[in-house]
Amino acid sequence: PFPFFFSIPPQISRKYKITFIQSYEEQNYWNSELLKGFNDGLKEQGLEAEIHTEYLNSWFWEKDSEEFIMRRILQRANKWQSDIIVTFGDEATYSLMACNSPIAHKIPTIYSSVKYPNYPLLAHYPNIYGKQESQDFITLMNISKKIFPKRKTFIVTSENGSLGKAAFSKFMRQWMIFHKRNPDYKLKSINISDKIAAKIVKLLRFNINIRNDVLLVPLYNQNIKWIMRLAACPCISTNINAVPNGAFATYSEKEYDLGYNAGMKTALFFKHRYIKDSSQTNKILVCDWKQIKYFHYTKDLIPKDAVIINAFE
Repeated sequence: PFPFFFSIPPQISRKYKITFIQSYEEQNYWNSELLKGFNDGLKEQGLEAEIHTEYLNSWFWEKDSEEFIMRRILQRANKWQSDIIVTFGDEATYSLMACNSPIAHKIPTIYSSVKYPNYPLLAHYPNIYGKQESQDFITLMNISKKIFPKRKTFIVTSENGSLGKAAFSKFMRQWMIFHKRNPDYKLKSINISDKIAAKIVKLLRFNINIRNDVLLVPLYNQNIKWIMRLAACPCISTNINAVPNGAFATYSEKEYDLGYNAGMKTALFFKHRYIKDSSQTNKILVCDWKQIKYFHYTKDLIPKDAVIINAFE
């Protein structure tokens, strides 16, 4: 998180070109809210902008392919003479820095919705700035206590990649605090990078104690989708993408707020003003009605302020 000033003249009268790079796919149900928030944040500061949105679709590609696609995106941004790049998500932000494109050093960039910034890599990019999105696992586990009072074992997933290790480490620090307040709760961990599929299925599908378990996913990605869908216990996460892809509930920032804050910071950049890392976003609980019915729960057990999706009845 580095404050920045850039050499673009401090005028805000012309129409600027912004390349907005999303980590995921256009079909995500919250995409329209994210873009609306971003546009509203720009308008709040009186900025007129032409926005070109790119979708990295990071869950569908291996690392080398993802970085190749990012180089193509950056080439298009450069050819379009984009004034600034805004990235959304850990994957887009990391790939932009790791793809070895000189354009990544050239165009000012603001990152948003990044849970685990790669600070050693960021140190090589003085033109890149953003706000780390907080991860509140303690509140997530407390929500689980209320919805699933008889399920007192968390099965937490981990992975060998850098993001997976960072997510697991952050969860464990918060677990220690939670466990000190709730000593009757237990924790199991499953490394999905090391375990073969049969062992994962056995633990999450044919475990005789599964009625006591809740699957907790600190890092949601394409690899975790099938695991969440086969699990015979409810799954919770701090990533809104986990709903409606197999998670019972997620607790995370509102996509509109994340977009709005990114838009505000982008506009302040063009005003040549100091950008403070002080924006606040509100977290919301999102539950999937399909999962509520599947595990035979009722709406009265869900907190009243929760947003319920797929509620067809």
